[in-house]
Amino acid sequence: MSFARCPEMFDFFVAWLVFVILQRLRTAKIVASGVVMHSKYPGDLMVMKIFPRLRKVSNAKALEAMLCIFGGLALTQVSQKLGGFVALGGLAMAILAAIDMQAMNNRKEAMRDAELEQRFLADLHRGRRDDY
Repeated sequence: MSFARCPEMFDFFVAWLVFVILQRLRTAKIVASGVVMHSKYPGDLMVMKIFPRLRKVSNAKALEAMLCIFGGLALTQVSQKLGGFVALGGLAMAILAAIDMQAMNNRKEAMRDAELEQRFLADLHRGRRDDY
């Protein structure tokens, strides 16, 4: 692993690794205390803790991505490569938020369709319909 072209990236990598380890330890503590949560639950967004008026996760994800993009652009004044890396990470977060939103909309649509199908089948079963 070479950081020769951007020595600031090593400091960023070390800080990231420390935060990942701390988060893993915190998660292990929560799980050990018996808390049960969905296996795909990513946790609360830090932005929602900083800005408590944010109620919707989708808005918080968008704000988080924008903060990373603009933070990365501001960081380019110190280190162009590290700032670009952070800004591109924010762009990736924005794309992921859009994909998550579309996936959730698809799941809600499938759930509504299933509800309609189940009502139809229940009506058939109860003899309220015979037009199938």
